[in-house]
Amino acid sequence: MTRLLGVVLVSLVLAGPSQAQEPIRWDSLGYGVFNDGFVTDSPMSDILVRPGIAGDTVLFNAGGRIFQMLPGETMMREIYRSAFVGDLLEQATSGMLVSGDFNDDGVRSFDGGRTWTQMVYPRTDFKGLACIRPTTHPRFDGAVLGCQSIGGLLLTDDAFDWQLLVGLEAPTRPEDVIDIPEGPHAGRLALRLQGGTHLISDDGGETWTTTATQVTGGQLVWSPSGTLFSVRGPSVSASTDGGERWEVDRYRFASREFVPTPNKSRLVAGDDGVLWLALSDRGTDLPLPNRGVGAILRSGDDGRSWTDVSGDYGGYEILEVARDRAGRLILATGGGVWRSQEGVVTVTSEEPPPGKPSEAALLDAPYPNPTGDQITVPLVLREAAEVRVAVVDLLGREVAVLTEGRRAAGTHALAFDTGGLPAGVYVVRATVGGVVATQRVTVAR
Repeated sequence: MTRLLGVVLVSLVLAGPSQAQEPIRWDSLGYGVFNDGFVTDSPMSDILVRPGIAGDTVLFNAGGRIFQMLPGETMMREIYRSAFVGDLLEQATSGMLVSGDFNDDGVRSFDGGRTWTQMVYPRTDFKGLACIRPTTHPRFDGAVLGCQSIGGLLLTDDAFDWQLLVGLEAPTRPEDVIDIPEGPHAGRLALRLQGGTHLISDDGGETWTTTATQVTGGQLVWSPSGTLFSVRGPSVSASTDGGERWEVDRYRFASREFVPTPNKSRLVAGDDGVLWLALSDRGTDLPLPNRGVGAILRSGDDGRSWTDVSGDYGGYEILEVARDRAGRLILATGGGVWRSQEGVVTVTSEEPPPGKPSEAALLDAPYPNPTGDQITVPLVLREAAEVRVAVVDLLGREVAVLTEGRRAAGTHALAFDTGGLPAGVYVVRATVGGVVATQRVTVAR
């Protein structure tokens, strides 16, 4: 099997007049970590896109390390190393970065990845995170969900380490979880266990109900169309009632020459409900690191039919896929990192949530955080503006003013001496042109 043959076969099987779509044109962002022999044989676990005024910063997990690609750059630099790291995400309200670890309890960073601290789970007999997922519904207040590799679903925010949300008896371990953000089932948790059992909870994880239909494994993805998808290998299953009943194999890819690897399929949903599916067939007759072939498929009818839109990225095995705020797809592949030249995924423009950057100003993550004495608060202004940056405690009492008045455009490093403050959590609040942005700071003694 050759890489070209795999892509051509997918095109022949899927293309049709009802799903006509131009192939995607790609730019190579470089081989980055794949040029390093230590990482060459290691899979890319996740991609995280962090918007910023100067452009998007992209973080990657691979081979027990976290790498960062800054705006305008095409190579990655290492910012963290561990035995093995898994999923990456950024907490919506505070900007805290969290990375899962299949052999431990995960790590987190409060300063944009400059420094990382080990997270703590109270039970030492339970180790390893199969997944970490963001929450979007207000009932969870931006907390992060974690799937304990054996026996539990965890919850954390920027104020505490992992707390047990629900205990599950081994070997029915959780493998993926999602909270439904909108519609009649908003706030519902959908949980997939090893072996394919799906559970749902409408009370924040206190009680669970087994769904009526058994669905084989898979990544859980919510689409704005109102459909919940479970994707594994060649199978795309769907639920239109929040996970209570499933249409098994709404779509199933079939080809004797291209056989999608079960745990390598990745689904991305646009804000218009259009779906983008990355499939990989990990061949055994190809030299490392290009161990297989891959393809990108598009569906405009809620996953019932698909078109191959792989384009010219080379047809390498796809290890992970993400989208940036311009709607461009980013692929981590056996042949390096690729980004679509144009926005192909619909992304709805909306106001940034509290604590996130506006288009005029960015209050970046303070560092070091936690701190015992001095801390630096980065403030970036797109243009000159009236600025007030203050620090308040959790009761809303102002404890310090870092700057007040007119500031020029550019980056400002605001120094804050926490030596006189009691240990605890504080909030840095920047007001620029009527827009408020916040970041949390932890003072440790």
